[in-house]
Amino acid sequence: MRTMILLDIDGTLVDTEYKVNSDSIFGTIKALEDKGIIFSLNSNRALEDLLPAYKKFGLNGFIIGENGAFSVVPNQQPSRYVKDGEITVLLERIPKLLKSRFPGSEFLAKDTVAFLQKPEKNDAKILFVSNKFRKYTMSIFVGRVEKGIFVRDLKLLKQASELVAAEIKALGAEFDVVTSLTSGNLLINPKSCSKATTLKKIVDEQYEGYEVVMISDDENSGMIGSVDRFYTISNANERVKAAAVCVSEYDHAKGVEDILRNVVLDKAQSYIKRHSTYQSMTSEPAVVRLTKELININTANPPGREIEAARYIHSYLKGLGIDSEIIEFEPGRANVVASIGKGDGLMLNGHIDTVPFPTGKQNNSAVVKGGRIYGRGAADMKGAVASILASLEGIDIDNFKRRLLLAFVADEESKFKGSQYLLGRRKSLFNGVRYGIIAEPSGLKIRLGQKGILGVKIGFRGKMAHGSSPWLGDNAIAKAASFVQDIERLREAREIDEKAQKGTIAITRMNGGVAGNVIPDYCEVHVDRRIAPNSNTAAAFAQIKKIAKRHDRNAAVEIKVAREPYRINPNSRLVKWLKEMTGAQTYYARTYTEAELYGRVAGIECVVYGPGESRWSHDPNESVSIANLQKATKTYVSVIEKWCL
Repeated sequence: MRTMILLDIDGTLVDTEYKVNSDSIFGTIKALEDKGIIFSLNSNRALEDLLPAYKKFGLNGFIIGENGAFSVVPNQQPSRYVKDGEITVLLERIPKLLKSRFPGSEFLAKDTVAFLQKPEKNDAKILFVSNKFRKYTMSIFVGRVEKGIFVRDLKLLKQASELVAAEIKALGAEFDVVTSLTSGNLLINPKSCSKATTLKKIVDEQYEGYEVVMISDDENSGMIGSVDRFYTISNANERVKAAAVCVSEYDHAKGVEDILRNVVLDKAQSYIKRHSTYQSMTSEPAVVRLTKELININTANPPGREIEAARYIHSYLKGLGIDSEIIEFEPGRANVVASIGKGDGLMLNGHIDTVPFPTGKQNNSAVVKGGRIYGRGAADMKGAVASILASLEGIDIDNFKRRLLLAFVADEESKFKGSQYLLGRRKSLFNGVRYGIIAEPSGLKIRLGQKGILGVKIGFRGKMAHGSSPWLGDNAIAKAASFVQDIERLREAREIDEKAQKGTIAITRMNGGVAGNVIPDYCEVHVDRRIAPNSNTAAAFAQIKKIAKRHDRNAAVEIKVAREPYRINPNSRLVKWLKEMTGAQTYYARTYTEAELYGRVAGIECVVYGPGESRWSHDPNESVSIANLQKATKTYVSVIEKWCL
């Protein structure tokens, strides 16, 4: 079946004055015309407006204008589908009506494209601008001109629309009034015709057997219902996206070119499936549904019990034709892994446990509000896990040239038991894996490295005595206090460092004494040390131990947790790919992720890139942006295709 592409004009193919947003769209259209594709125009504009664009883009199809009131088919005279004089009365009555009802207003008949781009000097507070080229319909922009700039007035637009509709009804005229809040104008169209009926007439008479594909950023239910497929671009409104088969991640001409290159050419079905995030007026994007369902599975750690979430992921992957394995390392605690393809590997990694619920809550259900999803784990990091899962829809796994490893792990929020089990007991999974993306919250920035962490407990010993005779004892708290003062002096030498290039140290706990009238014989101090990439845990521990022994040579100095700092080479191929695909900034972080663990133990070059934002992690009102989830999904798709296909 041959294909016809029906292009909208305003906000889709061009901006005002036919300003092209993509230098290569001419070449794309020409290349597809050479393949037999027909390109036609669909618009509310008048013929005098449409012909320049038609010629400028070198199109080879027909033109539908003034909401279907006329059409132009190549090598034929223009056809019109309205009776003579149908609009004449309204052309006379409407300007007078508006001027009389809005004192001080002006009504101008202009080339609206040129006028709106560069208004004549006119400081009118109430201005109605009608396209002087129109013969069968009216298009009236409502607003004012301030210092040479046309400013749309939506409140005034609504008032004018209601007034015009009432006048048409009183006259008994066969016209409809349509208000467009997007463009700030009201359209007066004959009921005897529409773009949809005109399209059907042309296709039936001239283009029988063609599949009609429409690309637009505007909503027209009649047209959408009359074409075989409808696509839109990123800056269309939500209702338009909801009606589309797929949504480009770009806007204006770049979005149209994105659709043309991917939908019309070889990878059409794969592209459509991946970008069909709106599918129907009531359906949710897959990544939203996945995020909500994962949030609704309680994996608060402690106790964790990730097994239910693991089974959910396993079932979802099975539905995509991907074999996975649930690896239970403790009762109720489990990882999910899947290895697809052979050869050098790329790992996508996310954890499925969360921190505990806020005080007073034992569970919470996901809530969608204001473009965000709320619930425990939304940002950290069930939303990211959902993005990874959603990225696998439509991927041609049968033709992978290299391996993709999926690792969804448990207990990241506590002791890293899930990852440690895999790296210790199932290390062969990571053989040949060269690159890894840890999908922890990064706000869609590329995290190149992080500080290490050293947790140290120091036990200071003393001698118990009566509080009235302190000289008979040895005060353990006094020793600890002197130690704390030295640590504080060390801390003061560590200035705030947003690039995570310098270490920090902090006293986080201090406990000692048994009673208010007893000299304490024991005091315990906990130190949190964050280590910059130019140091290591051994050096940091030696430093703390030396200070502790200075105040108590018998002090017990014990490491509670030790994780090394980590940095990926900024010139890594994975980093370059992500920067090219996203244009995102790179940064270093103060907090720890398992990127270091996989880098140190398995030698995997890991970056952190995820949709969550760190400021929402562990927050009582934790949430994640739906837009971020969708962008992350598309990025993961691009990385998988780059590496595996």
